Amino acid sequence: MAPPRLTISPDVRYIVALLLGTRVVLTLIGVIARSLLGSPPHVDWVWVYTSHRPLLDIWGVADTVWYLDIANHGYSTVRHDFVQANFVFFPLYPGLMKVVGAVVGDPYVAGLLVSNAALVVACVFLYKLMLLEDGDSGTALAAVKYMLLYPAAFVFSAVLSEGLYLAVIIGCFYYVRRRDWRLAGILGFLLSLTRSLGVFAFLPVVYEYGRSIQWNVRRVRGDVAYLLLIPFGFMLFVGYETFLTGDVLAYVHTQEQWAGGTASLKNPLAMLVYGVTLGDVRADLGIFFDLIALMYLCVYYRKIGFAYWLVGVYSIVLPLAGPWSNLFSLLRYLSVVFPLYLIFARTRSKSPQQDQVTTIILAVFQGALMVFWTVGANLPL
Repeated sequence: MAPPRLTISPDVRYIVALLLGTRVVLTLIGVIARSLLGSPPHVDWVWVYTSHRPLLDIWGVADTVWYLDIANHGYSTVRHDFVQANFVFFPLYPGLMKVVGAVVGDPYVAGLLVSNAALVVACVFLYKLMLLEDGDSGTALAAVKYMLLYPAAFVFSAVLSEGLYLAVIIGCFYYVRRRDWRLAGILGFLLSLTRSLGVFAFLPVVYEYGRSIQWNVRRVRGDVAYLLLIPFGFMLFVGYETFLTGDVLAYVHTQEQWAGGTASLKNPLAMLVYGVTLGDVRADLGIFFDLIALMYLCVYYRKIGFAYWLVGVYSIVLPLAGPWSNLFSLLRYLSVVFPLYLIFARTRSKSPQQDQVTTIILAVFQGALMVFWTVGANLPL
């Protein structure tokens, strides 16, 4: 009797092909760009990684240096360029770099492994989330496609925390939709240890819990305690920073020095106006995409509901309330706003030709940005 043949579903084949195809093409673009245009060691405040391994080097730009610093030396009160300190970066990603780096012998390679493994997880969770909510594999596959073709989606494979953040937040809401509050809380805990923005997921998660019990306090169960893991992760790191620096507001005070930032929250609208007056292509591009994203969130509110809408809004608005240097990274920050991918998938044209044209435009735009990003051409994202 012949052994059973391993069958792989068309959906899995599609996701694997799309994932591998985009990574291969982006790698080729990055390697060719650096070989032809060079990789200056420092342009403005853009840092690019160089270790004479072309296939790997292209994935290290800007904040990569900070994550490597933490993975190699841990957190420190030592101030670096612009009087910045490395404890402004949250610990989960560099912590995983350190752990995996101990196995493979190189924290930079570890960062690549963590980021790309997280991207695979993000694709799986996004597909399963859309399938759970819409029951349509075509819509689920479209969401994955738009996520991978977003103009700055190459950062998901870089030595940066975006890929990990994306995987954890989508996973968190997948379990929210399944009403598995234990796993949602655990992933929310990890989320708040990945980036400072992660703690705000507590708000839409609590909203979804309220919906699940029809806003009847008598139906509150013990599993609501798992939701407290989300702010607990944030408070845990704040507690560590307090121990390290003796300053309970160490994170806030560090932001004061981050590229000339200030600790006080800014008016996001005023920041947008200020960004336009800078005459900087990085800020202009980020602002343009932010405004388009906000428009989509408002116009298609009913397509996603309040919880996802809230995730999108705070993910866009809060970076605009921070240091002015955030204006140069808006495209990167926008990459993790997964509700946008849900909107794009649910509103995609019924015309295959138009969908193909949109796909080509997104792919070409991402390829062009990959060139500028990998050579450090004053586009740190």
